[in-house]
Amino acid sequence: NVIAMSFAPRDSHEAQIQFALERGVPAVIGVLGTIKMTYPSHAFDMAHCSRCLIPWGGNGGMYLMEVDRVLRPGGYWVLSGPPINWKNSYKAWQRPKEQLQAEQENIERIAKLLCWEKKHEKGEIAIWQ
Repeated sequence: NVIAMSFAPRDSHEAQIQFALERGVPAVIGVLGTIKMTYPSHAFDMAHCSRCLIPWGGNGGMYLMEVDRVLRPGGYWVLSGPPINWKNSYKAWQRPKEQLQAEQENIERIAKLLCWEKKHEKGEIAIWQ
């Protein structure tokens, strides 16, 4: 009975949703913008973003606050790709390490304000609850 959401800056991550659906996991794609998503509060057990280039720490943490709103209590936010593991990957991503470091620090700061705890970080994947 897990419901997952994949965030994307546009409708281009359908393969992630198809992957989940083929395995029997109810999943939807949520496009973040400047307005609140149409999903009710506490609708999802997990939210996932893979290389989606969303400025998570931007706009005063608005995007992470929206993730927090749609996650059920005890739910998980999974981020894979930039800026996670920036120290080892910034050259391959062709982005300045200072920029990636600042992005990850902003994510960590906002996650703490939301009372999220980082449960795991390995390679380019980080999981908060």
